[in-house]
Amino acid sequence: MNEASAKKLIRELAAAGLVVFTRHGALRAKERGIPVDAVRAGLAQVLGVVAGERPNVWKASIPGPFTVVVHIQNGVIVVTVYGGKK
Repeated sequence: MNEASAKKLIRELAAAGLVVFTRHGALRAKERGIPVDAVRAGLAQVLGVVAGERPNVWKASIPGPFTVVVHIQNGVIVVTVYGGKK
């Protein structure tokens, strides 16, 4: 999958409500003051993506500005979030 198709798929999956958070992802969002609803909404408007180190893992830039590491597997799985307050 290339960046353009990953970006499109993330947007589609997020718009369909197919975003779940790992325990780690939810914890990091909370610690960094980033509401999970903002992450869900942001993924539906993802600005850009860069391939991660593993297959189907992407670093997605979303409005906020935040970066969300996601794994695409039967939906979007939020692995971690950063860019909020510490």
